Amino acid sequence: MLNTKSRLLPGATGRAGAAVVECDVLRGVFEDQNGRLRQATVVLSAGSPGAPVLLAADNGTVIDVLGRFPGLAILPVTIPARHPVAAGPLPLPRYDGAEIETFHLLRCLLRRAIRDADSWLLGQVATSSARIHQRRQPKPGFDALLNVAASFDAIGVAVAAGNRAALLFDPGKQDLEWSMHAAARALRELGMGCVVDAPSRSIRPGL
Repeated sequence: MLNTKSRLLPGATGRAGAAVVECDVLRGVFEDQNGRLRQATVVLSAGSPGAPVLLAADNGTVIDVLGRFPGLAILPVTIPARHPVAAGPLPLPRYDGAEIETFHLLRCLLRRAIRDADSWLLGQVATSSARIHQRRQPKPGFDALLNVAASFDAIGVAVAAGNRAALLFDPGKQDLEWSMHAAARALRELGMGCVVDAPSRSIRPGL
């Protein structure tokens, strides 16, 4: 899920009064510690302490503790909805065998991204997960979102509850502020809601 009204802090420090911005990095079906397939989500959160985890959708139990995310810069996006959209967590559909195998691979790649502090790889995992759910739960403007991401060197796209989405950027990008503002302008020209609250957009690795 993604809260586009919150300010993304320079690090996930958990300070008093800190707002929280969250977005789904990976959603799908995964094996738990007992080898059972369970629907679960990995959420990227700034302003809230603790390591990222794979949470079961049915009861919120922790399936896997993943370590620490690499640095990221997040550009929240609100996509105009043609019809009313529920604001709560996205329902998880029934996946086919090929998709379940893909989720297993994406989980492995996410672990590698965290191990190697590889922001780009994490962005690719998020985009792959978003593409799968676009087939299952289409969002209007998703292709346009991908095009803007590619045009301004975003490293990934994340989808979230309701009409929410996000572009992910490498915080070490030399022209990061320009890219985020330019992407935001392009998205607004497409009728999407998008405001950059620079410079407080980075999640620093290890925080």
